[in-house]
Amino acid sequence: MTVLAIIIRSIFALMFVGSGIYHLVNPDFFMPLMPSFLPAHRSLIIWSGWVEILVGIGLFIGPVQQWAVWGVLALLFVFTPIHILDIGKEKPAVGSKQIAIGRLVMQFVLIAAAFYLLF
Repeated sequence: MTVLAIIIRSIFALMFVGSGIYHLVNPDFFMPLMPSFLPAHRSLIIWSGWVEILVGIGLFIGPVQQWAVWGVLALLFVFTPIHILDIGKEKPAVGSKQIAIGRLVMQFVLIAAAFYLLF
C-alpha cells in the first residue's frame, strides 16, 4: 500500500467515523438535508451514522478493507443526490449556493479518491 493510499484511507476513516458519531449525537443537524420524499428521517440519519462508523472502522481491518472502500463509495453515491437537491433549494441547508456547490465538487473528489483505493 502506498503512502498516498494510507493517507487517503486515514482521512476517510476519520471523516466517516467522525461524521457517523455526529449523526448519532446531533441528528437534528442533518434533518434539513433530508429529502422530503424519504420516510423516517430520524431513523435514516441514525442508521446512516452507524453505517458510516462501521465503514470507517473497516478501513483499517485487513480482511474487510476492500469491502469498506466499497462501502465508502456506496455512501458517497447515495449522498450525492442530497447535495444536488440542496443546490436546487432557494436557501440550501448548508448555508449558501456557493457552499452547496463546493460540497458537491468535494463529493466527486472524494469519489475519485475512493476509486484510487480500489486500484
